[in-house]
Amino acid sequence: MTELQKAKQVHYFNVLDYNGDGVLEKKDFLNVADRLAEQRGYEDGSSKHRAVRQEILRIWTNARALSGQEDKAQITLEDWLEHEQEVIDSTVLVHSYVQGLARAIFDTLDADNDGVISEDEYLTFFESFRGDEGDGSAAFQKLDEDGEGYLTRQQFLKVVTQFHISDEPDAPGNWLFGPYQEAAGSEA
Repeated sequence: MTELQKAKQVHYFNVLDYNGDGVLEKKDFLNVADRLAEQRGYEDGSSKHRAVRQEILRIWTNARALSGQEDKAQITLEDWLEHEQEVIDSTVLVHSYVQGLARAIFDTLDADNDGVISEDEYLTFFESFRGDEGDGSAAFQKLDEDGEGYLTRQQFLKVVTQFHISDEPDAPGNWLFGPYQEAAGSEA
């Protein structure tokens, strides 16, 4: 894993650490899922709410499995980075896990079912991870390379994949979860 990839993953880990205690637990992922479902107006316990939980919990399940920590109730940053290294090293995991999750999240975010994610729909996603609206708007501008005001399914898959595997400092996908600290200490 390069320094840039590591910086993005450290940021992602911190975004997922919903209660900020320095470890990932199942409840962190449930909090993200519940907030996303709530922001989408899904009734607690409804089939749509359960579907969102199931997709977000895939991250928890895969993080534990790919880091060899299936039996642990907590995932450390070291475990998370090990999991992500497994993902980066496997085109199969990139296509099945990363892009599969991205397709499911896209469908959840496309609230009006028009086949694109608007900035407002993206902000729902961003704020589900406790992101600041200003950072979310800045991130969306980076992700929306062509400036059309929306992301197509293909664009969303591209930026999610870039977030995980790109080592290009200017890749739009680096901004998926907003600004992150690069290894050199400068804000991206």
